[in-house]
Amino acid sequence: MTTALWPSMVGLWILLQFRALGERFKKSEQWTTALPFAAALASLSREFDQTGLSTTTVGQDMWVKIGRDWTGGAWFHKDAAPHLKSVTGVQFRVDEIDGGTSITACSGDRTVTGMYDVLKLSDEMSATVVELAKRVTTQHPDGLQS
Repeated sequence: MTTALWPSMVGLWILLQFRALGERFKKSEQWTTALPFAAALASLSREFDQTGLSTTTVGQDMWVKIGRDWTGGAWFHKDAAPHLKSVTGVQFRVDEIDGGTSITACSGDRTVTGMYDVLKLSDEMSATVVELAKRVTTQHPDGLQS
């Protein structure tokens, strides 16, 4: 009977992976910046060029994949890092608007499964990535906030 369920399980997994962003992610945050489109993407790319993070940019979308060896924050559930089995991701959508750029961050991937501490660590890591993105895109080189 387990063999008969295998195709259904694979089909469900594929459908979950290609859901609309609003259905796949628990959290969505949006902010604007005075930076032009190219500068906003470049700022995000530079910020996430760290050990344990990898980025993929396609057009106006950037995916940040968070690995278990990333040490970018002081997380409450950091002891669960060795038990992370799947990659935690955050998706940024960068849109050009009048006078700047709008950035939407989607985090809290609903397809990640695991023990409570692992899920909480995944959420903490995602929140840190979003906070870093906000900081780097809203702060001017002279230290002023936009």
